[in-house]
Amino acid sequence: MDDLGVETGTPGDQGYVVPEKKRDIQITASETDSTSEILPEQTFVEILDIVDDLGLNIERSVERVRDLDEESLRDIFLIGINSHYAGLATGETFNRTGKTDILLRYDNKNLFVAECKFWKGQSQYKDAIDQLLDNLTVRDTQASLLIFSKNHSYSQIQERVREATKDHKKYEAQPSEFADHDVYRFQNNSETTVKVAVKTFDLHS
Repeated sequence: MDDLGVETGTPGDQGYVVPEKKRDIQITASETDSTSEILPEQTFVEILDIVDDLGLNIERSVERVRDLDEESLRDIFLIGINSHYAGLATGETFNRTGKTDILLRYDNKNLFVAECKFWKGQSQYKDAIDQLLDNLTVRDTQASLLIFSKNHSYSQIQERVREATKDHKKYEAQPSEFADHDVYRFQNNSETTVKVAVKTFDLHS
């Protein structure tokens, strides 16, 4: 190979790519309530980044997915999250008062809860927030709403989502530390604070 002038690399070069390790999960105690375990903000953001990547791919494949129902769209996100967290996320899992669309549970602790809904107006959207908060326990501190819109004027839908979010009776504030994600702070029905990331995706073709 040397005589032919073919570069063979150094003897130490690997002939394969080392697979990426599944993401680690670390649980920390809440500063305000020692009985609550929370997902570190870095891991929360990692999950939201995964959700964003999956949502972008869904939007790019809108002709194939726009006729899917909520459950089928939910399964796409569920599979994606499980590919990073070793199958720890489940769908349609009972928690507190009802079943949640996506639940990431580790060591018998709920670390991330998400609901998937089609956009059907601000009133139904507020009902979706109520449903999410109803299904959170006092120990659940980070969650998400995934909203799918088939409407024209997607930018208008995004604005209506923000307006309805801040108009909700349980809304408290929008934390500044989540610059790349629409995260809002709510008081859940257990009288504790929960961060809710609202993700909207355009399924209009």
